[in-house]
Amino acid sequence: MDFQAIWQGLCATTTRAIRKLMLAMVLVYLLSGFSLAVAQNPVPFVNAPLVPGAVVPGGPGFTLAVRGTGFVSGATVDWNGAPLTTAFVSRSQLSATVPAENIAKAGTASVSVANPSPNEASNVDSSIFICK
Repeated sequence: MDFQAIWQGLCATTTRAIRKLMLAMVLVYLLSGFSLAVAQNPVPFVNAPLVPGAVVPGGPGFTLAVRGTGFVSGATVDWNGAPLTTAFVSRSQLSATVPAENIAKAGTASVSVANPSPNEASNVDSSIFICK
């Protein structure tokens, strides 16, 4: 009996069988309708009015309360497009720190809320007035 020939034949047969099995497994996976689910954050909505709705120019920094819907942990309040230090209170309320330099001059500031990635979303701007 030629054991070497038998061994080589057995190895070749086993290798072919393993390749066929692997190919079958890949095909089953690809044809099984797999999908990649990615959680999406809601688009936040800000209810008017902001609190406070107006401040005195040149005044001290203050805490801005933003109420609405669709807020998630990690959401930021943006002041004229720049993020403020924001605390998540609930899905319907955020608290943001507005520094004094943001209200040094009279005018109107645009305030919006942005939820974090994935599917980063932001709302339509609201306004706060800086007036005498």
